[in-house]
Amino acid sequence: MGEFVPLIIKTTMSAASMAQQQQQKKAAAAQQQAAANRELQQIYQKQAIEDRKRQEKLRKDQASARARFGASGLSAAGGSAAALVQGMEKEAAQESRDSWDMTQHAVEDINIRTRNLLDSAKTNPLDIARFAVGTAFKAKNVLDDYNAKAKLEQ
Repeated sequence: MGEFVPLIIKTTMSAASMAQQQQQKKAAAAQQQAAANRELQQIYQKQAIEDRKRQEKLRKDQASARARFGASGLSAAGGSAAALVQGMEKEAAQESRDSWDMTQHAVEDINIRTRNLLDSAKTNPLDIARFAVGTAFKAKNVLDDYNAKAKLEQ
């Protein structure tokens, strides 16, 4: 019977250790989630700044082109001048789409990393239950062996 008590103590300590490890994983996951949120916010702010700069550059470039056309006596409203201005708009729009695509890939990578970390930190009650049941069976086997020895000694 003396073998049974240390096994119970060991089981209790192991379960407590598992619970403490889960709490540590959850705390680490929460910190990682907060860091990921900050990183996402920075990415979106950077993207918004780039978009504003891109729009401002487009506006200035178009104004310069219209001024050059006007100085040459050409109307910017039609013909090749209008095509050039529209081309500038299309190029800026494509740059914006490409930039947003890159941003979305970065965001997806962060989300995947965070999701994987959060998944690993989830407490799985089944794991704890399996551990407890497995330990209970071991304890039962130890107790059965003890009882069998006791009967043989009688």
